[in-house]
Amino acid sequence: VGMSAKALHAGTALLPEVKCRAVKEVIGKDTVSCIESGLFWGTIAEVEGLVARLRKEVPAARKVLATGGYAEIFAGQCAVIDEVVPELTLEGIRLTLEGDRKR
Repeated sequence: VGMSAKALHAGTALLPEVKCRAVKEVIGKDTVSCIESGLFWGTIAEVEGLVARLRKEVPAARKVLATGGYAEIFAGQCAVIDEVVPELTLEGIRLTLEGDRKR
C-alpha cells in the first residue's frame, strides 16, 4: 500500500504523496481524499476478492490472518480478516527453527 502511494506520486507530475489511512467515504471530496479512499477501499476490495478466490480453490481454508504495518488499519473494515497477528513472520521463523532442532 505504501509503495502504491509512492508510485502514484512519483509517476505523476502533480499528485501529492499521501499516507494510507482508514477512511469512511468511498468517494473523496478533493484530490487527497480521493487518493486516500482509493488506497484504502481498493486494498480492501483486493483482499476480499483474493480471499474469495482462494476459498474456492481451498474450501478447507478457514482463518485469515493479517500482518504487517497496515494490518490494523484494514482489519476493522475488511470483512474477511479474522485476526491481526503483528509478529506472524517472527513466529513463523521461531516455529521453523524449533522444527529444525527436533530433526
